Amino acid sequence: MANQSKQERVPPQKGQPNGKVPAQVIFGTALEHVTLTGKCDGGKSILAKCNGSSVTIKVIENAGKCDIAVFCLDNNNKEIQNTRTKIPPGQILPIYVAPNGTDRVELECIQADLNPECKVKLAV
Repeated sequence: MANQSKQERVPPQKGQPNGKVPAQVIFGTALEHVTLTGKCDGGKSILAKCNGSSVTIKVIENAGKCDIAVFCLDNNNKEIQNTRTKIPPGQILPIYVAPNGTDRVELECIQADLNPECKVKLAV
C-alpha cells in the first residue's frame, strides 16, 4: 500500500429510485470517501497522524481482495497493544478509535499470494 496508485473523491449520492443504495451510503447517511489502492504485499500507509491524542476514524471499508489491518503506533514506532483490527475483504469497520498516546494510525495490506489489489475506502 506504500505505492498508492490511485486516490479518488466520490461525492455523496442519494438512493436510487429502483431501491438500490450506492455503496457510499452507509447507516442511512451519504458520505464522501477517499479510495486508496495498492498491492497485497504487506505495504503500510499512514491513515492518521495523532500526535498523542485520541482520534476517531469513521467507516473503513475493505473493497479489495486481501485482508487489511488497522493499528496504532506510539512515538517510538511500536505497535500499541490491543489496537490491531483485521478487516476481511468486503467488510466494513464502522468506527475505529485510536487511544491517547497514539502517534499515528497505520493501515497494512496483508500479504497474499499473487499480490491481488488492495483497495480501501475511507469516509471523509
